[in-house]
Amino acid sequence: MQQSAHQAHELCVNDNKQLVITTRKGSLCDVAHNNQNIELAAPTDADALADAIESLFQPLARMLVRQGVGARSTLALIKRAYVSATIDVLKERNLPITAARLSVFTGLTSKEIDNITDSAGRAGDPAPNSLTDLAALLTAWHEDSRYAFTLAGTPYELDYDVASGKPSFTALVREFAPRCDPAELLQELIRGGAARINPETNRIQAVSRAFISQPYSQASVKRLERLLRNFTDTLYANFQTPEVDARRFDRNVIADFAIDEDAEEAFRVAVRTHAQPFLESLDKWLQEQPPAAENGRRVGVAVFGFLEPREYTEGTRSNVPQRPKRLPDFPGVDRRAKDTRDSVEQPSVIDLVKDHKGT
Repeated sequence: MQQSAHQAHELCVNDNKQLVITTRKGSLCDVAHNNQNIELAAPTDADALADAIESLFQPLARMLVRQGVGARSTLALIKRAYVSATIDVLKERNLPITAARLSVFTGLTSKEIDNITDSAGRAGDPAPNSLTDLAALLTAWHEDSRYAFTLAGTPYELDYDVASGKPSFTALVREFAPRCDPAELLQELIRGGAARINPETNRIQAVSRAFISQPYSQASVKRLERLLRNFTDTLYANFQTPEVDARRFDRNVIADFAIDEDAEEAFRVAVRTHAQPFLESLDKWLQEQPPAAENGRRVGVAVFGFLEPREYTEGTRSNVPQRPKRLPDFPGVDRRAKDTRDSVEQPSVIDLVKDHKGT
């Protein structure tokens, strides 16, 4: 046993001391400071990070339970993700990637590592991202002068298919979502509230610039994947960046006292009302940028409202803080604001991906 432990220790050591391994978790070999930025002030607290991950995973676990995905299947997914992440970290550190090293850093057995790497090698190309195609198509339908009156931002009604060379829904799909079937994509847009068929003209209308996918559909799950991955990747990148000005933008606002249900609803509507034009302005700015050579990256920003749960005992009295003074020239939130869920001007979600011509 002493010799095995010594061998494991040797696998973890490297001359640059870029990876620090601790075995305080017993059966796992944890990476305590998996980060070359030694000059960062406070060391990472692995226990606090583990607690945060557990809290983060709870809403995801609820979704998995509702869809009948058990803990065993979820654990297999986590193992694959952990191996993939470990490979990325080793590449960042220019360290050799071997089954033995992966086993040490992940705490998985050599057999598990072999099974995971073999299955990854047999995996085919990823399925087309229909959500990206939908976003590119809706952007073009509102911004491209062939398909919209761009001065007013009003999309044209389109025939499903017409003679070659004339604007049509089929031509729009072929250009901006070439991987999709026009009939299937039209049904998806109608289900998501982004398009409708005008019964008087039998032409297709763009109802909203936003596409709101059905819960647990492939599109909504893909959107979930993108948002969570982008957000957590932003947090990770900022953890790795000592210079504050070089970090990605990450800000939020939250009430530090409870508000009543009417105010909660007014706040929800206010977020939708003010965030939508902001996102559309960024979308237009991105449209004005010239395409560059493919670099494997896409920039973007996400805005979402949230309701953070807090533990409390119903019926108990709590101290209500003094109402803060309103800042000068700040109008605040209109508690009388009405929901604009069905308004074309204020769609509830905007997912705009800047891939020119759907590429």
